[in-house]
Amino acid sequence: MKNQYFGDINDYRKYGLLRSINQVSELRLLVAWMLTPDDGSTDGKFTAYLESPEKWSNYDPVLFRELKQILTGEQTRGVNLIENLGLLQGVEYCSDFVPDNAPGREA
Repeated sequence: MKNQYFGDINDYRKYGLLRSINQVSELRLLVAWMLTPDDGSTDGKFTAYLESPEKWSNYDPVLFRELKQILTGEQTRGVNLIENLGLLQGVEYCSDFVPDNAPGREA
């Protein structure tokens, strides 16, 4: 996971699933991002779903609206945005960066 990917279609699906689990269970959820530094690539540009609300917003209208508002604004993309929205009530987060190479992860 990289902050540069925040809010893409895969995030919409992932956050929607977490919201569904959260709403129907009493499980305590921990999101461990496995966050690695941004690399400047064009990955994470899969946000065209936000231009098709008739197809995508029905799954989770609140989440869709919030992600669209964030991604059309001037904010820098990052997982902290979903953490601060309050859309995942009672969820805890581990947002520490993980090294992006095998030796660093081993250490």
